[in-house]
Amino acid sequence: ARQCNKGIDRVMQPIIKQLVIEDIGIVSGLATGIDTHAHRITLIEKGHTIAVLGSGMYRLYPQENALLYNYMLRKELVISEYAPPISARKWTFVERNRLVSALSQGVWVVEAAEKSGSLITVDYALDEGKSIFATPGSPLNKQAVGCNRLLQEGAILVISADDILREIT
Repeated sequence: ARQCNKGIDRVMQPIIKQLVIEDIGIVSGLATGIDTHAHRITLIEKGHTIAVLGSGMYRLYPQENALLYNYMLRKELVISEYAPPISARKWTFVERNRLVSALSQGVWVVEAAEKSGSLITVDYALDEGKSIFATPGSPLNKQAVGCNRLLQEGAILVISADDILREIT
């Protein structure tokens, strides 16, 4: 599974820290990489976060997030629209992204390949009339293609928390 790189983590940490100070919660999908880092940074900064699962509560995916999942079950909010024994499938992640968007004021894309679940979340958010935010990446990085494309199409450029706060507060 692909891990979030340290450069992205350094970008996310001060932005999420400021969002937490402003009492903005973080909603994400508890997936490997960006989602995991978003939840962890939020918790480290003493903020609130919601995890939306793409599986039932008894079939956590990915298993590598079991400690984070168990902590969030006790201290934050973990939701799923699936019966507890349902395993994750490709289509359940698409539906999960619908809920991530529905629970959010806007969608911030930090990293996204050309065909990414994050872009599915963006499509739902656009249908709901929500703001789309993106952090640019190197044109040489395949994981930045989606973000850069969103910026070309009019997403709000995010280089600091103020870029998000101006739009949602």
